[in-house]
Amino acid sequence: PRYKRLGGFLMKVATATAWAERLTGRDLNPVDNRPTIYTTILERVRQYRVNFRPVGETMDDGYMVITQSARFKGYKDMDSSLIPPFKEGEREAIARQLLAEE
Repeated sequence: PRYKRLGGFLMKVATATAWAERLTGRDLNPVDNRPTIYTTILERVRQYRVNFRPVGETMDDGYMVITQSARFKGYKDMDSSLIPPFKEGEREAIARQLLAEE
């Protein structure tokens, strides 16, 4: 079962790694430095009332900058057309600008 739906921006592991490298000023291995990547980006986006976390079924699926979440009664691999979309708001605009700048 899926109890929440998330809205925001999906990010590949390579993209998140590159962003964390720019923020820390050092080279990071996407596997060995997974905790550093996560905490570095989370600390950066939290000030904008946005969350960040790994998403997907495997460690290689990627990350998400989460701007919205809501309770939801769903299930794994359900048709995405059955999931109601979020409307973009102020947090998405801030996150989009932050991602473009960094």
